[in-house]
Amino acid sequence: MKKFIGIVIALVIVDLGATYYVGGMAEQKFIEMEKLLDKNKMISSETITYKRGFFKSSAETQFKFKYAGGEKVAKVEHIILHGPIVIDIHGDNKINFKLAVIKSYPLELSPSIKMPYRGNTSISYNGDITSQYEGDAFEIVKANQYKIMGSGWTSIAYLTKKNTTMNGFINVPSVSVLINGVMVDIKKIELKFDQNLSKIGQWLGSHSLGFDSIEQKEMNVKVQNLKFSDNSNLTGELMNFLWKIDLEKVAFQQQNYGPLHLPIDISNIDPIVFNMMEQRGSEASDKIKQQILSKKPTITIDEASLTLPEGDVKLMLKLQAGGPEITLPIDNAKVVKTINGEVEATLPKEILRKVLSTGLRNELVNDLNYQQMPPDQKGVYLNQQLDAKIQKLITDGLMVDKDTVYDIKITVVNGEYDQGKVPTENPALQVK
Repeated sequence: MKKFIGIVIALVIVDLGATYYVGGMAEQKFIEMEKLLDKNKMISSETITYKRGFFKSSAETQFKFKYAGGEKVAKVEHIILHGPIVIDIHGDNKINFKLAVIKSYPLELSPSIKMPYRGNTSISYNGDITSQYEGDAFEIVKANQYKIMGSGWTSIAYLTKKNTTMNGFINVPSVSVLINGVMVDIKKIELKFDQNLSKIGQWLGSHSLGFDSIEQKEMNVKVQNLKFSDNSNLTGELMNFLWKIDLEKVAFQQQNYGPLHLPIDISNIDPIVFNMMEQRGSEASDKIKQQILSKKPTITIDEASLTLPEGDVKLMLKLQAGGPEITLPIDNAKVVKTINGEVEATLPKEILRKVLSTGLRNELVNDLNYQQMPPDQKGVYLNQQLDAKIQKLITDGLMVDKDTVYDIKITVVNGEYDQGKVPTENPALQVK
């Protein structure tokens, strides 16, 4: 009997020791998660208190959400359940044994924000982290400016044990935004992300933000299937970015616009210098800009297209600038002379005339002779000037007249367009 009691006491001591040890591991992981969030430029966090117990710990965190107009502060309470065994029961009725389960509750939100939610963050014994949350109907109000009303939301995020890979999504079925008495209805918002921590300590990978529809009924405007996406990666020691905008259709006053496909690829970016430039924004020094330009950054638009009532607009572009010849202090005129590449476009004739007409009208605002002409004579004069501009573009070799469209090709050599007659010397800078 004494032997049995001794074994039981030993097991209790081991369990208590293991519990306290696991509690320490949970605290360490909690701190790691906070530090990881601090790398985000839009959100910062600070643990105000952390009280560690044997089977349960508690913490209080303050989050700051930064945006163009300032920042909002929210305080959140966390209850951390730790083992050595914590049973985490999800909606699928599966039992998972975890190192810890963190349940978070809002302590202090702005009075203008009503956002009830539930869920938890679980930490596996191998260090992987899974966050699953969902919210009910929410409301965000700013007096005399806007009111945002949502039907609810769900989110899942995964983070690997070494904090090197994270992915997940946020879904919002519907949102209505009221601004100055005008209501905009948005259906099915989905944000996805898939990121990897690079060898130089930067998060690279993909994001996407999609909307099934955005509608303003009184103005008879409806946007369908709008998606913004981006992808970043390293090629050797340099960084590449690809941004894309895709749109199925915009219906506006009985007219349809779209589909739209716009891919913008920027390559040859020094990632360390870019990070410095991103942090300083418009205050980035000439030294940083010079380092960025020294790698010959290149912008490529590959087969962008937009369907308009007047016809299809197409665009391809590849331009490169900079090089080792860019020195301090930066001379913008010298930078322009390092630009090389090609631009190709197809424009419906009606669209080109509208674009040129707008520019021409602006030029004639201060022309007294034009302003004193009768309205019908103004129209004749404007069309004559437009015809002359278009003919000059064709004569200069920048544009070819093809039935209902104009094909445009511009070769840029050392910062000057080459009138489409001399090919780009570098094949890598040719759009085809």
